[in-house]
Amino acid sequence: MKRLYFMIIVLILSHLMTGCWSTSKSGDFVPKSHFTDPDSIVKPLGMVKAEWKDWGTWFVFQKDFNFNEAMSLFDQALAQKPGADLLINYRIDTTDSMYFFVYTTKSVVIQGTAADVQTGKLSH
Repeated sequence: MKRLYFMIIVLILSHLMTGCWSTSKSGDFVPKSHFTDPDSIVKPLGMVKAEWKDWGTWFVFQKDFNFNEAMSLFDQALAQKPGADLLINYRIDTTDSMYFFVYTTKSVVIQGTAADVQTGKLSH
């Protein structure tokens, strides 16, 4: 009888050890990310990319990516191109892992086209 209990415990533990670990990658593409004045000129400056690795680990509930953290990541990306004012056609990807009730965000990546915006009347 002890052997049966032991085998059941081993089977349950092996199932939990292999079946409760998951890694997922999710993302979102934003093609129209900003509104500008109708008379402004948007000049693309090139591709940029910024990344946070090992953003954090939480128990039971995963922390949301807040506005200040998102703006910091945007600023890191825009700093790569002098004169860049906004990021257009960008994508944000996150890679998360979960083991039982422990959530870990492995990385948050933003990449897109940095652009310079000049407002004013167009001369013909």
